[in-house]
Amino acid sequence: MQIKYNKANTYSANGVTLLPGVNTVADADAKAFLEHPHVKIKIKRGFIQVMAEKTVRSEKPVGVQGNGNPVGNTNGQTNLDEMKAGEIVALVEKSEDKAFLESLKDHQFKTVHDAAEKRLKELEESTSE
Repeated sequence: MQIKYNKANTYSANGVTLLPGVNTVADADAKAFLEHPHVKIKIKRGFIQVMAEKTVRSEKPVGVQGNGNPVGNTNGQTNLDEMKAGEIVALVEKSEDKAFLESLKDHQFKTVHDAAEKRLKELEESTSE
């Protein structure tokens, strides 16, 4: 499940720690996290948003770092299969998570595939400098 944290610090509850930006959390962990009373308050205040109801083409959780704009439908809940290519590309351009980007290399949209490969190359070049 993808959960976006809209603050500059980290936040932890029920064994889950969110970093600023979009985080992918295992569904079982996310369920316990979202039931925490303080998390419910942060959701009401807009500090935490549920971005996607299922993990991205993978059984294991992968994280997406960065402070991108919210993507998806108006209630803040979506999954990548329901997003337009442009929305996914915007998420990819801000991602620093190589596992997430690798998972998009076989995406049905060529623009998403190309954006993921480009971002992976950028990350590799920035770490080699």
